[in-house]
Amino acid sequence: MNRSKFQTDDLVIIEPSYYSDGIPVFHPTSKQFDNFYQFNKAINKYGMKSGIIKVIPPRKWLDLLAHNYSDDRINGIKIRNPIIQHIHGTSNGVYSQQNVERNRSYNIYQWKKMSESSAHQPPTSTSLSRSKRGNADHDHKHNNDKDHDNANHDNDGAYHSKLPVDGKKFNIDTSEFTSKRCQALEKVYWKSLTYTEPMYGADVLGSIFDDTITSWNVNHLPNVLDLMEEKVPGVNDAYLYAGLWKATFAWHLEDQDLYSINYIHFGAPKQWYLIPQNQETKFFELMKQIYDDEWRSCPEFLRHKTFLVSPQFLDKHGIKYNKVIHYQGEFIITYPYGYHAGFNYGYNLAESVNFALDDWFIIGEVANICQCIPDAVHININELRSKFYGTPCIPDDTDTDDDKEKEEVQQLNPKKRSTPDLKRLSLHKIQYETSAAEVRCGLVVFNDQQNFQLQLLNYPQLDKIESVPYRDVIVDDDWNYFWVKQRKLTLSLKMDRTIHK
Repeated sequence: MNRSKFQTDDLVIIEPSYYSDGIPVFHPTSKQFDNFYQFNKAINKYGMKSGIIKVIPPRKWLDLLAHNYSDDRINGIKIRNPIIQHIHGTSNGVYSQQNVERNRSYNIYQWKKMSESSAHQPPTSTSLSRSKRGNADHDHKHNNDKDHDNANHDNDGAYHSKLPVDGKKFNIDTSEFTSKRCQALEKVYWKSLTYTEPMYGADVLGSIFDDTITSWNVNHLPNVLDLMEEKVPGVNDAYLYAGLWKATFAWHLEDQDLYSINYIHFGAPKQWYLIPQNQETKFFELMKQIYDDEWRSCPEFLRHKTFLVSPQFLDKHGIKYNKVIHYQGEFIITYPYGYHAGFNYGYNLAESVNFALDDWFIIGEVANICQCIPDAVHININELRSKFYGTPCIPDDTDTDDDKEKEEVQQLNPKKRSTPDLKRLSLHKIQYETSAAEVRCGLVVFNDQQNFQLQLLNYPQLDKIESVPYRDVIVDDDWNYFWVKQRKLTLSLKMDRTIHK
């Protein structure tokens, strides 16, 4: 295996250019941007805290995309069986979504034409102005003490003052989507979400990128999933997403807690909402209470992508969240344990796929799989890891019950564990800080049938972790402490690489 694409320099430091509503925004240089794997290793610690980041590509890379938007490539886009979204909810900001396929196909120009109908285009600036006074009670403040003054970044998309897709007949005039107008449209979206039935051309297998784009080509990203022997649509084979006004993606995590990357080729922005990792447990518990029947039917119900709550609802229940407007010519990357949701501000075309760094092995290993979806993604991590490190692979499938039990111990195979409470443990992080080092994100994993470990996601080199019998463990609501036999143990970190009482 050619491992050169995975070689990284630990001394490379890449910091956000600024923060926007709690989300790190990166303007990499061409040199930083050239190595996808190195770049993402360098910024991983930021995404593992915020749950999502934005990357604005160098101008040089954007200019290279011009030939990707030739008539032949654009005319070849087929949006097959788009979904009609039936969204039901109440005035308190809790919704459920049912997607029904429409049995027909559209080319991109037919899709654009449909976006001009009253049902699929956002209100005009004039109509928004008339209703502005009436929306005052829907305003809510969303503060983050790490945010820079967003007025300095009123429209990140303005950075791309002229893109290769601007002025093309398949595109629209995107200059109207300033951050101010998007804020007004956001209020309209949440106020009128159930009034219409949005349409979304989601999960369309295909790519706009051709093979001449060698860096940040969404369909050919150098990452751990390259080592898979088969192509899995949406996982290591790109999907296109054709948006219209209000087309919605409900709260969810990625399959097997993978990373994801999303690039808007052209058109209107997307609005993203993100639950940072330190709020994941609190968010899940809230959603579990709201959708109790669904949770009892499937402990991984949020992987169904059908449940939605509003920002105002999160504010009311003390759940901190981040949000960001995603413009054409920009990347959004989501991270493990970062629940995300959002909607489209209008007609657009985006491309998305999952990916993984070697940091993900331990995360994917303990990820819970939805058992009620027959084709739920389940990646053989043991095989990927052996390929990545060049070590022998121990087969997952064995013939005897004794061998299966041994495999559970050796491979941390979550499918073999049937106890619901233990499965929930494997999802949670323990938050803590120490003066010796800053480590804010750890992961509870199993090392055998009787014990679990705390491993450090951001600092995997600190790898000697105390094991504790799970039957003696109680964790508080915020996962700041855990108890063993009712005796409180405060986690701390010393540079001898040991977790102490």
